[in-house]
Amino acid sequence: MHKQLLLSALILLAACGDIVPATLWAAKDIDPLTADPADIAVRLDLPDAVAIVPNTATLTLAARKADGTGAEEGFVLDLRDDVLSVAQRDHARLRALQARILDWKDQDPTGTRGSLSVHLEPCRTEGFSRQEGRASVAIRLDEDGAFLPLVADVPLATLVKDEAWDSLEQCQ
Repeated sequence: MHKQLLLSALILLAACGDIVPATLWAAKDIDPLTADPADIAVRLDLPDAVAIVPNTATLTLAARKADGTGAEEGFVLDLRDDVLSVAQRDHARLRALQARILDWKDQDPTGTRGSLSVHLEPCRTEGFSRQEGRASVAIRLDEDGAFLPLVADVPLATLVKDEAWDSLEQCQ
């Protein structure tokens, strides 16, 4: 069973005041249907007790039309140091899905709904403690732009699903 940290769950943290409001304001104009896959990246600042299992990070773009027709695809995210970005080999496929969903949206602006999420599998390192550690997440909106803080210095426990803690495996 995959343990997942969901980027979409970060939005739930807004109610707790953990999301940096200035970044939300800056990100309001980002359209996942027109954004260049090469331009958007997420930076993770995790405690030493937690790491990301290599080759487990994916970005999922999904949409559903009012008639029930849908599309959903996952795209590999490369993890370099602490930055996740869409793998170069998936750029063309992501652009094709963006165009398809954008066409749906143009035909039925109110009947087309979509979602964008990031999934990764964490693992524990030596000295792991569920209660310890804080994490930060930042987003880059432009390839040459600065990383803007999305979630700043929150308890790691707020980003990991409760059921994932019990089965968190040792990093290899």
